[in-house]
Amino acid sequence: MEELMTKNNIRYDLTDKDMKFFAPKNKVTSTRTNAGPKHVAKTEIKMERKTVRKPKEKELLNLSKTAALWILIGSIIFSGFGGLLLGIGITKDKYADISHWQESLIRSEAIADYKAQLEAEKAEASAARMDEMKIEENRRKEEIIMFTKLFEGVRGWNFDMLDLITYGVCVWNRSLSPMFPDTVDEVIHQKDQWINYSDKNDTVADYKKIAEKLVDLLYNSDIQLCSSKYCWIEIRDGHLYLKDSFTNYPGMILWRYQGEV
Repeated sequence: MEELMTKNNIRYDLTDKDMKFFAPKNKVTSTRTNAGPKHVAKTEIKMERKTVRKPKEKELLNLSKTAALWILIGSIIFSGFGGLLLGIGITKDKYADISHWQESLIRSEAIADYKAQLEAEKAEASAARMDEMKIEENRRKEEIIMFTKLFEGVRGWNFDMLDLITYGVCVWNRSLSPMFPDTVDEVIHQKDQWINYSDKNDTVADYKKIAEKLVDLLYNSDIQLCSSKYCWIEIRDGHLYLKDSFTNYPGMILWRYQGEV
């Protein structure tokens, strides 16, 4: 039996059977008929019930709350630790990506530098080769002029074209021999050696063609025309020959150009 007090201070006594209809709610509405047929009033009944829990139920509830709290704390810690591991993993991945990118960049820069160095070396070698070709071309032109003037100096000897080429080969062999100067210019201008040569000699066109043929043979021939030991001149039967010694000796071998002209 429970006692209820209405809003108008009307007291009700309800049995346990009656209370089951009000247990789920804190506020209910009850209708009461007063004495007399004309008066029907609805009275709002405010009901508050306090649940009385047993000690064991309280203990179980506290344990449940504690367990739930620890589970929540554990979840937060585990989530944080997992996030930390994930963050570390991401950081490592990012670091690995950055390291790989840096290595690729360094490798690319090294390859680019190496290619640039090769290109610079090629350009330098090409420039040096061009300089050498220009120097050689100028030297050939100068030698053609000197050979032309050399041939002009022996005009009165009546040498044919083969004799003149042989004459020029003698000058060339001396520039290769350790016993004489190292260049055609120095050999031709060596004192008391080519008495008919003069820088003032004319450059006759016919002799210049022979000189151009001679220079072409000397620079472009795959096979040496003759041994560089043939550095001296011998004239026999009106033709010019080369020999390997200043003095004659038995069995001396003479050389004369016999190729095409």
